[in-house]
Amino acid sequence: LAAGPLPSLLAAATSGGEDDRARDVRRAAATALAYSLCLQDVAASDEILAPLAVNAAVASAVDAPPEEPLDDMRVPSWAGPALGLLVGLDSPDSVGKCVDALSVAKGVDIKAVLALGARAHDMRAGRISDAAAEREGSRRCKSKLRALADADWLARRLGATLVDPGRFVADESGYRARSIVALAALTPTAELPATAIRLRAFELAELYRADRVAVAVAHAGGLLASGAVADLEAARSELVDGAFAEAPDRAIAGLKSDVWPALPTDDGGDEFAAYFNLLRATHASAKENVEGHSENVEGHSENVEGHS
Repeated sequence: LAAGPLPSLLAAATSGGEDDRARDVRRAAATALAYSLCLQDVAASDEILAPLAVNAAVASAVDAPPEEPLDDMRVPSWAGPALGLLVGLDSPDSVGKCVDALSVAKGVDIKAVLALGARAHDMRAGRISDAAAEREGSRRCKSKLRALADADWLARRLGATLVDPGRFVADESGYRARSIVALAALTPTAELPATAIRLRAFELAELYRADRVAVAVAHAGGLLASGAVADLEAARSELVDGAFAEAPDRAIAGLKSDVWPALPTDDGGDEFAAYFNLLRATHASAKENVEGHSENVEGHSENVEGHS
């Protein structure tokens, strides 16, 4: 079986395409996989099959020859038996538990595990009654795959000692937010200039709901600490009118508590000037926000009185 139809079934079950025909092909291949592994319409419980799926994946991954780096969603060639077992499970929760167990198993690439889990949920959604739960399971796996890719990108820029991909995916105790702030504070280089750092940091902050004000303060501090005064002057309006405008008081407090102590103590005239320019602009923005809010309140009061 392994030398004959199984590779073809796995290829069909993991084929691309999002039109109706492609989805029908994947569902049919998933059912054929389950039949070939004696899992279709059998009474074996998840308590029996789930450990088999985990053990099959671990054994196959350890014994498999090295492969080229995987695309984000491509299931590795060694995962055929495990995929068939996952498709044959009764409950979507059981699939999720198998993915969780494999995520911490030695010798198994977590990216391959998440791709396997997403593919299993996608194939099950066409033939299991609880399609909504399967789609949610697939979404979680794909979300973690995205987080893993972002963590790998951060680790290459910040260093593996500062960004642990596993902890970034798990996001324990705000780990993602701290990693994004560390990126924002990075010293600009020719390969990664200040504009690229700022764009990427704010993209990740939006995606993972990190504090944009903290990201902006860290970016300003990083530019000043590295002597990139021209970069900060160029970014001043963007920071003041963007992230700082969301909470000017917190931005001012962050500039005073975090950025001020990091300014150079020797020959830092340009840095001090840029710092006070940024602080002054943020104060002005805060004042405008307060005055604008007061005018809105007064206008609303007048409308209420006129209505009365």
